[in-house]
Amino acid sequence: MARLGHHGGAGTTGASVRGEVFRACKPFGHLTQSPSAGIPTIIKPFFGDQFFWGGRVEALGIGSCVRKLTVDNLAEALRLATTDPKRIERAKLVGEKIKAVSCDFLCMFLCGASERGNVMYRRLA
Repeated sequence: MARLGHHGGAGTTGASVRGEVFRACKPFGHLTQSPSAGIPTIIKPFFGDQFFWGGRVEALGIGSCVRKLTVDNLAEALRLATTDPKRIERAKLVGEKIKAVSCDFLCMFLCGASERGNVMYRRLA
């Protein structure tokens, strides 16, 4: 089961939500793109907007934000990312929807802004 853990930066979060995850291809050492639409995401934020993106991933039901890194917290996040059918299906659905729309809509969707919402959020992408 695919899942992605990262720091929660805007670019990495957007890539994981869209399913644009790259992995090393052995033995050649180059990167190949994952074909999935969207995968459950585990975010361990450290500073800045990473906490915001972690909260959005949780609010959308497509991943977990591990604010305090412990063995138990990480194990629970991994368990949910790999065994929770609702989370897995929701991640795929959100990934498909986001791939089909413009960057402005992506920002509004992830940030929770309405059509007339905050211009800053619509221009983040």
